[in-house]
Order: sequence, then C-alpha cells, then structure tokens
Amino acid sequence: MKPNQPTHPLPDFDADLEDDVVWNLLDDASPTDPPPRFVDETLRRVRLEEDKRKSRWWKL
Repeated sequence: MKPNQPTHPLPDFDADLEDDVVWNLLDDASPTDPPPRFVDETLRRVRLEEDKRKSRWWKL
C-alpha cells in the first residue's frame, strides 16, 4: 500500500505570511501591556459563554 502523499507541492505558508497585510500592520503597531486582570476577566467571560451554551438539562 502506498502512503498518502500529495501529488502537488504544498503551498509555502511562510512566504504568504511575509506578504500578509495584517501582519504588516501588526509589525507597525506599538506594543502595549495588558491590564493586570486581563487573564482573569477573559477566563471569566469564557466560562459565562460556556454556561449559556449548556442545555437546560445539564443545569438540572
């Protein structure tokens, strides 16, 4: 049995990133420090979103 190998060359994703407009904007942006409670607030929001998605049956 022959292993699965592409018959065409794979695209060079690194070359695509070098020409990406978004990455160029990020390179030009000045770095900022996140607020002290950034991680806590982000995780809290994720947990709240997860609670909203749970069906009513799981909350019983």
